[in-house]
Amino acid sequence: PVFIKGEVENGKLLDMLDTIDVLICASRTETMSLAVMEGLMKGVAVIVSSEAGIARYINDGENGFLFQSENAENLREKISYCIKNREILIGIAEAGRNIYLEEFSLEAFEKRFIKLISEIR
Repeated sequence: PVFIKGEVENGKLLDMLDTIDVLICASRTETMSLAVMEGLMKGVAVIVSSEAGIARYINDGENGFLFQSENAENLREKISYCIKNREILIGIAEAGRNIYLEEFSLEAFEKRFIKLISEIR
């Protein structure tokens, strides 16, 4: 089944992510979606608008799904694909979690910060 939850308080979103298969960010423009990052962190497959800032980290069909911004038919196709191919979502979600670990985790930020500081010296 598909459930549309609408707006969710941030504190509740992390708990909700444990119960879902796919998180959709259909925003026409969004610099960097915290909800998508949290989905990646929790190992949830994501469908992201091509215009969202986080889209540059998503390889369609490998670590998440991209749809063309403002193209409702393309979004419908991605949702339908996820529903019909649920067995592949676990692998895609795991690959998405790796993106979180490599790019957005505290450890990743720490490594980049230390590298930046060492380059300044």
